Amino acid sequence: MKDTKLHTLIDALQEQELKLIENILKVEKRKSLLLLFQFAKKKQTLKWSKEVLFYKIFQKKYTEDKDYLWRNELRLLVEKIESILIEEQVKNQLKEDQIFYLKQQLQLYKRLDLFKLYETLWKETKSLAIANYQYHEVILLNTEYFEFIQFHIRDYQQRLEIYDNLIQENQQITTQFFVHQFAFTTMLEGSSNKLRLEYYGNPEVKIPSTEINIKLNKYYNDLDKYYLLINEWFPLQSKGRTDILLQALELLEHCDKSKAIIQKEYLRVLYLIATDFSMSANFEKANVYFEKIFQEIPENKLHNVAYYYYNYAINITKLEQYTKAIEIIQIAEKHIKPNNDFLKEKYILLKVVCYMFLNDNKNLKALIPSDFSTLLPEQRIYFSFVNAIYHIIANNFELASEEINNLLRSKLIKETDTHFLAVAKFFNSALTEINKVNKLSLPPTAKSRLIKQAEKMEKDESALVNNYMPFKWLKSALLI
Repeated sequence: MKDTKLHTLIDALQEQELKLIENILKVEKRKSLLLLFQFAKKKQTLKWSKEVLFYKIFQKKYTEDKDYLWRNELRLLVEKIESILIEEQVKNQLKEDQIFYLKQQLQLYKRLDLFKLYETLWKETKSLAIANYQYHEVILLNTEYFEFIQFHIRDYQQRLEIYDNLIQENQQITTQFFVHQFAFTTMLEGSSNKLRLEYYGNPEVKIPSTEINIKLNKYYNDLDKYYLLINEWFPLQSKGRTDILLQALELLEHCDKSKAIIQKEYLRVLYLIATDFSMSANFEKANVYFEKIFQEIPENKLHNVAYYYYNYAINITKLEQYTKAIEIIQIAEKHIKPNNDFLKEKYILLKVVCYMFLNDNKNLKALIPSDFSTLLPEQRIYFSFVNAIYHIIANNFELASEEINNLLRSKLIKETDTHFLAVAKFFNSALTEINKVNKLSLPPTAKSRLIKQAEKMEKDESALVNNYMPFKWLKSALLI
C-alpha cells in the first residue's frame, strides 16, 4: 500500500480534503471504495499486507488470479479521488478567476444561441483578458466569436467588416503575445546568465531585444497546412476547385481525431466539401459528404444543427428527391430555436419548393400567406408566383392568369425588383397557351414557342433567374 499511487495521493491531502472525499464516498453505491479509502488514510494500516487488505474489503481470500480485482479497486479509487478534487478545484476557480467564469458564461450563451448576450459579454471578457496580459485568451475568444457569427450575421458586407476587424486585432494581439513571451524569456535568460557567470565567467545573449525573424515553413504541422489550403480555396468557392478541400480533408485524416480542434475542423471541411460540390452542380457527390456529416458526427456536436440540415435538404431538392427533403425538414424543424425567425422562414420557402414539385396543393396552400402586404418585396413576388402555381395545379388556369397579370401591372416587379420580370412574362405566355386548350399538355407549335422563349431567357438572364424555382417548376410542368 505504501508504494502505491493511492497512498502518495492521500498522503498529500489536507484534513478538509480528506473529509470531503470521505463524505462523497459514503453515498457511493460501490462501498468497497469507502473501505479502501478509510484503510489507506490510516497510518497503522500501511504495514498491512495486500492479502489482509483484500480480505477486509472483499471478504474473500486473496489469490493470484484475483489480483486484477485489487489493482482495479486501487485504480478506481484514485480516479474517484482525483475527479472529486478537480471538481472542487473548478468550483473554486469559478469563484476566484473572473475570466474563467466569463468564458463559462459565454459557452452557456453559445449553447442557448443567445447571440446578442454573447456578443456583449465577449467584448467585456476580451477587455479583461487584455488588462490581465492574457493575450492568448483574446485570440481564443476571437476564434469562438468567428465560429458563432456565421450563423447570425447574414449581411455579407457587415460580416466582411467584422472579419477585417478580427484579422487586424489578431495581428496586433499576436504581436503583443510574442513580445510578452520574449520579455518573459529574457528574464529567464537573466537567471541563466547568473548561473553561467558563476560557473563559466561569461554571460550569453540569445534573446533578441528589438526584432525576431520567424521561419514559418519550418514549423507548419498538418493542421497548419490544412488552414493554408482552406485559405487558398475560399476565393475559388463554387469554381470547381473542390480538390483543394479534398487535400485539406486528407491532411486532417493524418491528425488525432480525438482532439476537439480536429473534430471541429473535420466537421468544417466536410460541410465545405458538401456545399462546394452542391454549388458546382455536382449534387450526387455533395450528397455523399452531407450524409457523411450526419453519419459520423453526433447531433449534439453540430452547433446549430438545423443549418446543416437546411443545406442538406436543398441539395436533396436539386436531386429532385422532394419527399426525402420533406423528411429531412421535419427532423430539422425540431432543432430550430423558437426565436430564430430567419431560419423558420428559410424552411418555409424550402417546403414550398417541395410541395410545388410534389403537386401537393393541400400543404402548399397552408404555406401561402393570407396577407402579402406583410412580406418583403422579393417575398411578395415569390408568393405571387407560388399562388399562380397553386391555381395551375388545381386546374384553375384563369385565376393563375389573373395572379400573373396583377403582378405584371404592379410597380413591385417593374421598379422594385426587375430581376424576375422575365419570369412573369414567361408565366404569362405559358398561361395564354394553357388557357387556349384548358390543360397543361400543349400542342407542339405552342410548346415550341415556349421552348424558344425559355432558351432565350436562359441565355440572356442571370443564374439567379434561371435557377428561380417557380420558373423551373413551370418548365417541368410543361415538360420543356
